[in-house]
Amino acid sequence: MKKSIFIILPLILWAFAACDNDDSEWDSGNLGVNSIEGTWQRVGAYPKVLAIFGSDYTSTIQTFDVDDNLVTDYPQGKYRVAGDSLLVYERGFINRFEFDNDELVITYGYNASRQTTYRYTRVEPAEPEEPGVPEDPTVTSEDFPATVTEGELITITGTQLTSIEKVLFGETEAEVISLEKETLIFKVPVFETTATVAVKLVYANGEKEIELSPACQVTVMAWLSYPNLKLGAHRNSTFGSMMIADKGEVVAACILTTEREREVDFATICNSPMDFNLQSPERLGKNLRNCWCEGKRLEGLTSSSEAEDVERLFPNYYSNKTTFLILSETDEAQKAIIDKVKDGKMVELSTDAFAGMDIKRRDIRTFKKDETTKDESIFEVGSVIAFKTPHKGDKIGIMRILSIGVDFTQDSAWNNENATITFDLYYQK
Repeated sequence: MKKSIFIILPLILWAFAACDNDDSEWDSGNLGVNSIEGTWQRVGAYPKVLAIFGSDYTSTIQTFDVDDNLVTDYPQGKYRVAGDSLLVYERGFINRFEFDNDELVITYGYNASRQTTYRYTRVEPAEPEEPGVPEDPTVTSEDFPATVTEGELITITGTQLTSIEKVLFGETEAEVISLEKETLIFKVPVFETTATVAVKLVYANGEKEIELSPACQVTVMAWLSYPNLKLGAHRNSTFGSMMIADKGEVVAACILTTEREREVDFATICNSPMDFNLQSPERLGKNLRNCWCEGKRLEGLTSSSEAEDVERLFPNYYSNKTTFLILSETDEAQKAIIDKVKDGKMVELSTDAFAGMDIKRRDIRTFKKDETTKDESIFEVGSVIAFKTPHKGDKIGIMRILSIGVDFTQDSAWNNENATITFDLYYQK
């Protein structure tokens, strides 16, 4: 049923004159159904002022100011009928309600030396619509794919799709990303293993369904995916400078004071030539003294600490020997991986897929200031980087560099929140 929503503003009672204090002449209570009950539009104020009068004048007159977005419930006082008029008494002042043909005339401060009169015309309520039978949704898009990948976004087109209540892959419900009348976007749910299931749309309180596919294979990826991560420089107070790859977790150096220090795979540090480095924990060595936790050095480290101090204080961190390889467009096997990563079509991430590739560098970096010659140690925006974590069973990870923020002044490079790299990360399950 269509609802009529009335927007209303305060009817301002003028208080400029003598009061009528003879309470004995006034009635109180509900007048019942009457000719003034309803909604009225003030003449000359459209669409600013509307007023709603209920059957009980002694209750409230409700008004609204469209410009000020102000709603007011104005309490009415006692009343008496005087011929064809209704007089409403409130706090010593009288307002007169009377009809002039089809218009309602209200005189505020009727008993005062100064009066204000407004004329109102009745607003007829809209006729209620007969409830119709909702149309069933239909699907007009092409046949549903025979194979999909967990986490993949699927778009369905059709009609009346807002009636859809859920999308099911077998008994597993998919996450709906967007639902509009002619478009439905949902994410393929995650399964423990690759499975073949029916896919259907459910509506009408679960009583009806549309089958998209009787047997769709959901491919389970052999890797974990963490998009759009951000690492800060070693003193960055906003973003962490250390990476736990299998959890997609960016952490600050503070984690090295906990039992989780073994989990860290690599760290970032901005060297004095202002290049942004990714370094193995073991390679970082004494430079851990420059990685701050909550604005200060890690406990036990000083500006003169050596690698031996780091190994003694944080042995579980120092023993992590992650290595890197910036994949090359000139190597056929490496380029195939680069293309799959960039096209979102990577289907395998395993040690076998990288067999024969020399993932051996303990650190890689960005360009230094004014440096233009690229070698195998330098990554840039768009680079695809493989890394191996022996402390986690020689598992392989992939990074795709999305952006690099390096300022070539020391204070900004080490401390500024814009000194970051962003990247997508994939890690072998």
